[in-house]
Formats: sequence, structure tokens, C-alpha cells
Amino acid sequence: MKKTKLFLACVATLSIMAATVPVGAEAQEACQGVTSEVAAVSTGNTAEVRKTNIYWRYYELNGRVYKRLYDYEKDMWIGDWILVK
Repeated sequence: MKKTKLFLACVATLSIMAATVPVGAEAQEACQGVTSEVAAVSTGNTAEVRKTNIYWRYYELNGRVYKRLYDYEKDMWIGDWILVK
């Protein structure tokens, strides 16, 4: 009888903890290739979702590889050059 009550108390505690613990999941891109982002553009009462044309550009100087984001839609650089290798 004592073991049954202890077991039920443990099950109840675990079920309450499982229901209240937030779970967060982040996806990390393993490759350093293309990045795709989605932007929402407001048009009146509705929102239009579209993909922005932002991709990594690579540059090699003296055996070192650098990367930088480039926005093809606006024809402008985003951020600074980042050393890759």
C-alpha cells in the first residue's frame, strides 16, 4: 500500500512537471551557405509574406576566406566581413 501511494505520488509529480516545463528548440544551420529569411510586408489589413534575397558572399585574400551577407533586393552589404578560415 505504501509503495502504491509513493508510485502514484511520483507519477503525479512527474506529469505536473512535464506539463509546466517549457521546451525550446533552436535549429542551427550546419552549413555556411545560403540563408533564407522571411519578412512580412504590411499591405492594408492583410500581411504578405515573402522571402528576402539575402545570401553569403565569399572572398579570399592571402589564403584566408572571408564571408559577408549581401542583400540582392536592395543591392547593399549587411554587416562586416567575417573571417571563416
